[in-house]
Amino acid sequence: MTDLENFARELELHIGLPSNARPFVCEGSPLTCIAFIVGFNAATELRFDFWKHWRDGYGFDKATWFAEYLAERAARPLKPGRTRRLPVSTTRKRLNIVVDAAAPVRCLETNIHSVASASAAELAVSDRGTAVFDFLLARVRPRVILAHGDEAVAHLRTRKTGAVLIESAHFASRGGGARGAFTDAEGERLGRSIRQTVEAR
Repeated sequence: MTDLENFARELELHIGLPSNARPFVCEGSPLTCIAFIVGFNAATELRFDFWKHWRDGYGFDKATWFAEYLAERAARPLKPGRTRRLPVSTTRKRLNIVVDAAAPVRCLETNIHSVASASAAELAVSDRGTAVFDFLLARVRPRVILAHGDEAVAHLRTRKTGAVLIESAHFASRGGGARGAFTDAEGERLGRSIRQTVEAR
């Protein structure tokens, strides 16, 4: 059994099969991702199975996942008082900016908690475990971690990961937090910082 097959079996023990958890997003093998981008938890709750986009011998198919993400967001009813919805969330848009700017460094997009909720406050206490994230840290061993948002930053400060920690405002921040507002330009800067940190190590 290959390392990737072992990884998939171990992950299955954590999230089940099928699973609507979102342990991570990346293109290809998570084992070759040397940078993590870490938030608190995903905001867009998706109804489809994570494993639908896992390909044996390849890893995670981000392109097909993203197409289904777009379709599910578009089909979802609008909240009361809303007249339109962005095709992608602000966080997802800026995740893509950071990942593109970090290239060719391979990034794994993940969260402290693998269950999605509309807001951090709405995440049930029973869904606040970190076993999946702990597994990913131990199994992949990133060299650089970009933590965005006060909760993610605080959590990573307590962990001895061996990785360089880069701290950021939450990608959807419009100001008011401890680290101020987040902009698309800041996303590009952080992506370059990931790449430069990897090159310097």
